[in-house]
Amino acid sequence: MQPTSGSAFGYPTSGAGYGGEPPPAPSRRRNIWIIPLVISTVTLVVLVAAIIVVLDRRGRSAGGSMQYVVDRCVVGTWTVTRYTEQVPIEGAGDVTFTGKGAEVRLRGDGTGVTDYKNGTTYTATISGVNYRLVVTGTVTFTFRTGAGTVTFTDVKANGKETITREDTGATETADLVGSLSPASFTCGGNSMVESTSRYRSEMARLSRKA
Repeated sequence: MQPTSGSAFGYPTSGAGYGGEPPPAPSRRRNIWIIPLVISTVTLVVLVAAIIVVLDRRGRSAGGSMQYVVDRCVVGTWTVTRYTEQVPIEGAGDVTFTGKGAEVRLRGDGTGVTDYKNGTTYTATISGVNYRLVVTGTVTFTFRTGAGTVTFTDVKANGKETITREDTGATETADLVGSLSPASFTCGGNSMVESTSRYRSEMARLSRKA
């Protein structure tokens, strides 16, 4: 997935002190069983707590495998083979930027990252002038899938966007930002497409691990 620039303990009473007779003292035989029962219960609670911690570290699964909270098809490492985005530019309207090469890693626990690495390049032409946009860094996010839609939360960007006007060499740099906009997606085999009204990202699977 590629967010880009552009969610009281109760206890019984015996009746003593309320006009009732005090309860009889427990027999020695009963005392012998009460203590082991209490110890066993405490031990069980400790063991259960320990097991829960271990299973949680393994991904909340008794088999040690990941607990999937998203469509399994999307899980893995992907490379963007073609990306287009309509970017509104003042005085020029919607301008189409195209590019490829970003890496997208999606995990079964619903966390992901778009990695632009040392630089992913996008290009556009505005009024006959060529522009080059180079994006570096990463965007991390949490995502969920359902009914052909992917939604994003906790989007955090760490990187830069540098745009260059090719004829003059003039450049402008800004901080990389992410988007919370939901997107449609289709996934099958080793290909996936994610899109909104503004962008379309075509991806090929590199690995089923992220």
